[in-house]
Amino acid sequence: MVTSILVILVITVPLIFAVNAISREAYVFYITAKQKISTGELVAAECYSGKICSFSNYLKNSLANPKIKFYLENILKKTTEYITGKISDIPQRLAIIGLNIFIVIFIMFYLFRDGEKAVRIARDIIPIRKEHKEKIMTQFNDTIYAVIYGSIITALIQGAIGALGFFVFGIPSPLLWGGVMVIAALVPFIGTPIIWLPAGLLQVINGYVTGNALVVGKGIGLIVYGALIISSIDNLVKPKIIGERANVHPTLILLGVLGGIHLFGVVGFILGPLILSLAFAFLKLYRQEMM
Repeated sequence: MVTSILVILVITVPLIFAVNAISREAYVFYITAKQKISTGELVAAECYSGKICSFSNYLKNSLANPKIKFYLENILKKTTEYITGKISDIPQRLAIIGLNIFIVIFIMFYLFRDGEKAVRIARDIIPIRKEHKEKIMTQFNDTIYAVIYGSIITALIQGAIGALGFFVFGIPSPLLWGGVMVIAALVPFIGTPIIWLPAGLLQVINGYVTGNALVVGKGIGLIVYGALIISSIDNLVKPKIIGERANVHPTLILLGVLGGIHLFGVVGFILGPLILSLAFAFLKLYRQEMM
């Protein structure tokens, strides 16, 4: 019981603080970004020499286009409304959240106590041959390991390190962008560079155009930090964590996470990839039997 309650506290307490901070940052970011889009201040004032100046002027003129302004403001509004809407629903759903926490503690208690027995029973009642049962159980264990350690925890670490980098190099709303990086880290072949690279380049351009060497240095520092530290988590740490245990394609994990959240809520973050992976495991066994 103590272990079950501690697990809940370790998850919920940091989450409450993070949600509160992100909601404030999302509101401030929306007001600031809307103002900059309206006034064309996303890119610094025009300059007149050099390739960076040419690119800066092109970007500034493109953002001044009324259609692009409209699309940017519309995307910004919908995204911010979605984030703040989800967060504002939390107080209204406190009773349901409390009930869910109680159910989680209740189930977790018995899983800690009788989990191995439940696994043995599940293994016995699966209506397939013994060798196939072993394959399914191995796939289940490997998928849990890959999803929780290889993808989710790695993405959370990248988001935390990314938020720290944004804070150090003076990028506004670091917690908000750290949360976005957690989602981006789950996207195959794209990952966190889609967040920190444009942020760093924009800092370099604005610093160069305004003649502010400090801002240029911060932009270059963020790019180096992202390439050497944030990306290294995915390229170096993840393979060492999961090794060769879990051969789960990242696309499967991404689709599982998105579909799981849509169907089951937050718990779908883990359930979705597990269900998809096990479904493919059963299909693979069926294909082997039919050949």
